[in-house]
Amino acid sequence: MLTFDSSSITWLRGGTSPEVLRTSFDASTNGFDWINLGAGERVPGGWQLTGISLPSAGTIRARGFLSGGNYNGSSWFAEAIGGFPLITSQPVSRTNNAFTVATFRVQAGGDAPMIYQWLKDGADLSDVGNVSGANTPALTLSNLVGGDVGGYSVTVSNPYGVVTSLVARLTVVDPVITSQPVSQSVSPGQSITISVTAAGTGPLSYQWQKYGTNLTGATGPSLAFFSPQPGDAGAYQVVVSNGYGMVTSAVALLTVNVVTADSFSPVPAGSVNSIALQRDGKVMVGGSFGWLGGQTCTNLGRLHPDGRFDNTFNAGAVPPAQCLALQGDGRILVGGVDFFRRINVDGSIDPALKEVPTLPRTFFVACLALQEDDKILVGGEFYSFGGYVRKCIVRLNPDGAVDTAFNPIIGEENVVPFAVFSIAVQTDGKIVVGGSFSTLNGQTRDYIGRLDPDGSLDASLNPGADYIVDSLVIQPDGRILVGGGFITIGGHARKGIARLNADGSVDATFNPGVRENFLYPSVYSLGLQSDGKIVVGGDFAELGGYRRMFIGRLHPDGTLDATFDPAPNGIVSSVAIQTDGKILINGGFTAIGGMPPGQLGRLNNTEPAVDNLSFDGSRVLWQRRGSGTEVLRTSFESSTNGSDWIALGPGQRMPGGWQRAGLGLPTNATIRARGLVAGSVHNGSSWFVEADIGPAAIINQPASQTNDLGTVARFTVGAAGIPPLTYQWRTQGMNLSDGGRISGAQSQTLTLSNVFGGDAGEYSVIVGNASGSVTSSVAALFVRDPVITNQPVSQSIQPQWWKDGTELSGARDVSLALTNAQMADAGNYYVVVYNPYGRATSAVAVLTVNRAIPDSMNSGIAGEFNPKVYSLALQTDGRILVGGRFSSLGGQTYQNIGRLNADGTLDTSFNPGTSSSVYCLAVQRDQKILVGGAFTTLSGQPCNRIGRLNPDGSLDTTFNPGADEDVLCVALQADGKVLVGGGFTTLGEQPRGRRRMARCIHWRYSQTAGFWSEACLVRSLVNSARASGVSTATGLSTRPSVQARLEAIFRVTGASIAWQFSPIPGFW
Repeated sequence: MLTFDSSSITWLRGGTSPEVLRTSFDASTNGFDWINLGAGERVPGGWQLTGISLPSAGTIRARGFLSGGNYNGSSWFAEAIGGFPLITSQPVSRTNNAFTVATFRVQAGGDAPMIYQWLKDGADLSDVGNVSGANTPALTLSNLVGGDVGGYSVTVSNPYGVVTSLVARLTVVDPVITSQPVSQSVSPGQSITISVTAAGTGPLSYQWQKYGTNLTGATGPSLAFFSPQPGDAGAYQVVVSNGYGMVTSAVALLTVNVVTADSFSPVPAGSVNSIALQRDGKVMVGGSFGWLGGQTCTNLGRLHPDGRFDNTFNAGAVPPAQCLALQGDGRILVGGVDFFRRINVDGSIDPALKEVPTLPRTFFVACLALQEDDKILVGGEFYSFGGYVRKCIVRLNPDGAVDTAFNPIIGEENVVPFAVFSIAVQTDGKIVVGGSFSTLNGQTRDYIGRLDPDGSLDASLNPGADYIVDSLVIQPDGRILVGGGFITIGGHARKGIARLNADGSVDATFNPGVRENFLYPSVYSLGLQSDGKIVVGGDFAELGGYRRMFIGRLHPDGTLDATFDPAPNGIVSSVAIQTDGKILINGGFTAIGGMPPGQLGRLNNTEPAVDNLSFDGSRVLWQRRGSGTEVLRTSFESSTNGSDWIALGPGQRMPGGWQRAGLGLPTNATIRARGLVAGSVHNGSSWFVEADIGPAAIINQPASQTNDLGTVARFTVGAAGIPPLTYQWRTQGMNLSDGGRISGAQSQTLTLSNVFGGDAGEYSVIVGNASGSVTSSVAALFVRDPVITNQPVSQSIQPQWWKDGTELSGARDVSLALTNAQMADAGNYYVVVYNPYGRATSAVAVLTVNRAIPDSMNSGIAGEFNPKVYSLALQTDGRILVGGRFSSLGGQTYQNIGRLNADGTLDTSFNPGTSSSVYCLAVQRDQKILVGGAFTTLSGQPCNRIGRLNPDGSLDTTFNPGADEDVLCVALQADGKVLVGGGFTTLGEQPRGRRRMARCIHWRYSQTAGFWSEACLVRSLVNSARASGVSTATGLSTRPSVQARLEAIFRVTGASIAWQFSPIPGFW
């Protein structure tokens, strides 16, 4: 109790009130400014200050200081106020939605009784209508409307006087939207309604807008589309208003999807990694598969335009193919895991270009790009090429020889891993590279950089990304589209997709962004249409701010195309746009919009594609507009005799197409236009689209060949001219027709099956159209008849065994025996076999020497839904605690937790049980047991995800912090405190951060298959933590070079990461 007169103050404190260490007394005449009167003296029953002069209308404050807490290290004070009323806590302004409740509060001190009177805009309030508490410290206004807006204050009085609070403003959002319109996707003609729900003072008015423009007659809470068409697609919002104000809703995107899967469904048995398009519409397919279009086909095949398997192309079995490039002469460049080849039109291998790596170094070709001078750029993960040291990028001359003048250095010397995933060549010859690297030619370049044509570094482009660049496309205006797994580039937030200006700066007007589908956004492929629209494929759930699963299309300005939503059910890794606007895609999906194409499908495109070539003698005009594929560069050629071609030069970009002017050629010449396209995964595959006009002409002559008896011979011709073109194959001056062993006599490819000596001779073809005809050059067929199918062989072989890349002395037998194997003998073994004609290297065999031999303990667990043991803990007496997901342990009923004796038998005295999985265990010094997991009961009592057991298994009721999500790991510090990790956001009713995901870049690990895998992304979830030393985590690792997931347990020590166990079954 605080009392005072004009010269003294007394503060009586008794009973259970906390004792204070010292006191002070203050006085105020205005409630804001305080004058210290001095320290109190201890008197019986309290404290007192005398010999002072107090104002007649003042407020007195007494404060007493206390201490406590751990080691009495905390302090605070007790307070009492008497005399004139004093407001200690002012009412606070606030903003409320209509029809909600607002409460204003005041706190005051002074002698009782205290009287309160609330006011609105200076007028007294009373408890009537929506007002309550008008004469209490808390004023409540319910069911707020616009009329409740105003300034609220309160007067507080007692026998000494009256004081008025500050004014608190109430703002009421009236009207307010309580249910926003929702984005929807429909097919044309499918009725749909977009609605909004609003509250506020009536009457409410509505005005719907499309892209910010008012819609005539759309003035209700709903907007109905009874038969929506593509023109109805777009972004809609509604403005709701009344006499007090207005509010605008969120934007709802109406997608009227006109893109569906067509009947193209070759259904590969395996994964497709790359696709490329021939000028005749046939589709080259590379990947890791054994079946394509219903036929046996190993990793490389060709499909007809309708998806049927093309059995006229047979390259045989090749290693997994990652990227393709179709050269102008029809030959096919193929790169992938441990190989790079060039394949002729008929499927035979070009012996001049066949790169076979020397094991065990990594060799992986990820991308290819064709220069205007026909040189070939190769990117990937390798360290030598064609006998030359080349790190991740190499340039080849047209004949396949390494261009020795071109040798940029990706990454640091002797540091792995680095890789180039995408290459784009500009029209000025400069080369943009993207991938996983941090330096380029010795200079810092994070994941993206640009080279001059000679391979030197272009210092003007250095945007820098924070993670891998997967795909690059050069637009006709010189700007660069970039896709990948980054979330920032050039210092700007850009999730998964960005556009750079020609100088390397980030295009500030383009920021669609993708939202991650699982952990991180990834854009794997970009397709550019002639109208500037951009098809985006990858692993994402949102594009341009709206839901788009794995694929979507953007307008040139980066806004989302609301007519494109094919909705595959899995990752899209490749996009390839045809000249007619149809879009080939492949990836990890099994259906597109409910249609089951199985990893490789094609989308219809209802928008028109213009592809028209014209020539007036002085100018060639190639009109390319609409939904067809955009080309990176063009060239024009002419022929006046149907067989010899003259280069007219590159095309110049113009609105709606390309042209070449200033020519002087006869108007009856045959003109060919050719444009280069990049697409597929990483945009690492390329091909040419072509258009021609004029009389029939030969582009690629049929080639002579030599066949063995009983094999298949094929002759193919490439032709140009105004369609339709006709073909007539001839031999020995006579026309051929289909029948017997002859097929394709009136087509582009002539096939002779089961050839014999009588088929040998000269073959040619007449190609014609309405403007004339031309005869090809002669191709000779030589038939070895008879032929020896199995030659006698006299040879000897010499094996040589190797271990971890080192030759083993004396190990030259067909088998290698190791006696009394020790740990030093563990490693990678392979054998190289030599004979006079060459050598062959075996696959790698891994020898593991296991020091740990299991004993006879076999307690065993059982239960439904894949029972597992997640945690073990060893007690000081040798007994073993077991936690996991099971209902039986050692043949007895145990729910998720139990204990074994040191000999492995069941400890039947310990059976607490939990309601769900136990993920972690820890034993304290006093032998009490910490338990973490997904449970809500422990030992039969409520306990949310973390608890502590006494040594006998009963619940320690003094320890129950509780967590709102799973506890995955616990660790004990030396001082007995407990570190806790998991998926929770609240622990012990206190907010705690979410679990951390770690991303390790430029990380190297050795895989048991015997090869190095590099530039890996590791995503980890901590599942056991220690205060010091080694922690373990379960992680998901992606080897970008093959886009495959590898799951494993790894060990973190300091800043390094090393494998703890070999790959284990799936975690995510």
